[in-house]
Amino acid sequence: MKSMKNISLIVFFIVFILNFQQSVRADCPPCDYSKALLGISPENSKFLWYFHFYNVFDSVVINATYGEFQIVRNNEKRKVNLKIDQIFAGNNWRILGQEEVGEDRILSGLARTEPIVYDSASKLQFFRLLTAGISCSSNPAIDTNANYVQDASFWVGFVGVVLDTSEWVVQLMDGETGRVLASLDSVGISTNYSSPYANVYGTNPKITKVEVELPDEFAGREVYFRISTRRYGPTPFGMWLDAEPSKFNFSPFYDYNNGECIIPWTICAFDYADFEVYYFGKLIEYLDSLIARQNRPLRFQDLPSDRRWFGEHSYLVDSLYSRYFDKFFVNDKNYVWVERESGKNYRKSEKIQEVSGTEEVGRLDVFYNEVSKCIILRSTHNFPNCKVKIFNISGKRIWESKNYNIVKGENTIYLPKIAPQVLLLQIQKDDYSTLLMTKIPAY
Repeated sequence: MKSMKNISLIVFFIVFILNFQQSVRADCPPCDYSKALLGISPENSKFLWYFHFYNVFDSVVINATYGEFQIVRNNEKRKVNLKIDQIFAGNNWRILGQEEVGEDRILSGLARTEPIVYDSASKLQFFRLLTAGISCSSNPAIDTNANYVQDASFWVGFVGVVLDTSEWVVQLMDGETGRVLASLDSVGISTNYSSPYANVYGTNPKITKVEVELPDEFAGREVYFRISTRRYGPTPFGMWLDAEPSKFNFSPFYDYNNGECIIPWTICAFDYADFEVYYFGKLIEYLDSLIARQNRPLRFQDLPSDRRWFGEHSYLVDSLYSRYFDKFFVNDKNYVWVERESGKNYRKSEKIQEVSGTEEVGRLDVFYNEVSKCIILRSTHNFPNCKVKIFNISGKRIWESKNYNIVKGENTIYLPKIAPQVLLLQIQKDDYSTLLMTKIPAY
């Protein structure tokens, strides 16, 4: 096994492919983006998460992707969200499973859905994609006998490079006891000691849209679904698990057994730049309708929860933010976006470079208490030893603390009586810095 750096590059390559940033053949039909479910509304944002499993070797990465769990009954569908552990939602870490072979207790415990109750005569639908990807550092000979319609997703180029058998079983679990009630689907990719292909096996492993009947005997009780992860082989390394949100559902664009596209499990030419324009247009439609329904200015919390990709298309982001928020210049070069007036005595600000990062340090809100004549700083986390500065709208500093302990909950800052105005709070903690604005109303 190569260094951890090489592993990261291999995994990045697979994620890169899974995000459709690829070239396709000229005869690959264009994708119809209107068929996609977009992660814009809070409901869709919670639903469009995917589990990605990786078994990483020197020259190949075995990958399985699961998501889009739904209960189907009488042609009606009910979404079942994945249970996203805080370790995924807050830090976006990849989780390494156990070294021992057999069922991976670490990953099997994390890869599950939220609890649900289903009725009799129900079915379970979900998305499942198995692939074997060649790492960027590998240079296998081209297999002129390869059937790229049926086999290319599992062609690894070398004999004897897949040393483990990777297996995933979708199980129905009792919500109260955590006991396995039934195994609903089982697929895997086995070793390739005598073939340049990773061997795929199980229940219809080359379909991406899976539908199975749910046992009527367990209808009416609280259950959940989990993906039991297994590994059998001589290598002393564990499997990786990653959970990622997506801006769209995979099922309209992924499938096996197509011969038109270079990437063998895509069914159309996904143009990422065109999709971004389509997505932003739909996002604006949704936000405009939200403003009209609720008769209030937009809040940052109304935007999609996963906004790390905003920085990738600054011209679209600037257009979007200027439509709904005010731009406040701290100086000639630096500015923040500020929520517009809504009858409240505070406004929150946001920096694009902060939301485009992968780490979330917590949420800070500030408002002016008209009764006690003080500033209330509300925090979701403890931030000891902060530098807090308060400026007026002209940039004059009127208050400062170089060692301020922000505690979880409400923090009070008493100021001398000053005229009604807008104040800017700068809060610094190590390398983190944020700007918040509050308005002092007339007394």
